[in-house]
Amino acid sequence: MNSTDRNIINVLFQDERITTTQIVLYLALYNLFLKRGIVNSVFISRRDVMEMAKIKSFYTYHQGIQNLQKLGYIDYRPSYHPHKKTIVRFLKGVGDD
Repeated sequence: MNSTDRNIINVLFQDERITTTQIVLYLALYNLFLKRGIVNSVFISRRDVMEMAKIKSFYTYHQGIQNLQKLGYIDYRPSYHPHKKTIVRFLKGVGDD
């Protein structure tokens, strides 16, 4: 585990406003970021993130994503096109050493 990973975990667990669902969603997004090696942003599909985060409800997923955005952790740019993926940009944690 590098210092960026530790920083992300510390930021998430010290923020009293964040829920366990939001932590799991953020970590699933971060895992995709690590796998794909994209700087500060990642293209996602809802299905992949929900599966990785073990979230079954669309409502829970969207609430978690909206709250992460409101709390300033991510910038969420949904794609409404069936063949284009959504872009998520990290605002806190990733790249903050």
